[in-house]
Amino acid sequence: MDQDRQETNELDAWLMPFLSVIGRKTRRTWAPLYLRGLLGPGDRKSLQPTAARLGLPGHDQL
Repeated sequence: MDQDRQETNELDAWLMPFLSVIGRKTRRTWAPLYLRGLLGPGDRKSLQPTAARLGLPGHDQL
């Protein structure tokens, strides 16, 4: 679990400069989760399976 947390922290640090130029707050909020879904395990990378893997109630936010 510590490795997962470290990878999340590294991704957040890498993503920070990009988030600062994204205009809308909702995009800044959901972009890290969306990227974790794309980079994480799972064969299907569409929004519904990604939201399910991330434990989100739905995919509308992504």
